Amino acid sequence: IERGALNPDRVTIRLVGTVQEGCARTGTPPFSSLVEKGCLEYTGVMVPANEAREAMLDADSLLLLDVNSSGAALQVPAKLYDYLRAKRPILALTPANSPAQTSLQKSEAWHRCVPAEALSDEVETCVHQFFSRAPAQTTANVWFHETFSAVTLTNHLADILASIEGPPVTK
Repeated sequence: IERGALNPDRVTIRLVGTVQEGCARTGTPPFSSLVEKGCLEYTGVMVPANEAREAMLDADSLLLLDVNSSGAALQVPAKLYDYLRAKRPILALTPANSPAQTSLQKSEAWHRCVPAEALSDEVETCVHQFFSRAPAQTTANVWFHETFSAVTLTNHLADILASIEGPPVTK
């Protein structure tokens, strides 16, 4: 947007909930200047789950910010599973080879991963590719739906509990 590659009147990024201040520095540019231009909306207020879900389903595409102040890629953010079920293209800012990147690749849903450690030119290229090529909808594959279904996960938990000594666990 600063360089004119994206028109701020055609892009609105709406961050729902809170972000870690150390990662976003919400009070300083470029964050604050994007808010002033009206292409970035952020209140910093937690919203009820149903309101967050509605915002997600109203969006043309979804942004996954998988970054933290330590730069560690520890786990898959829980919202990624909701994002994949929403059938929207996903732009993910995540460390290279992170669990989130691996899950997105295995799901085969349309996405672009921007390495969290990327230089600004690489970030710009990824973002441009995302906005120029993103389809209206995308669907995760059978692997994703089978691996993360409630039935599969419940059976896995039951197996873990059954392996622990004690009274039998029924499925």
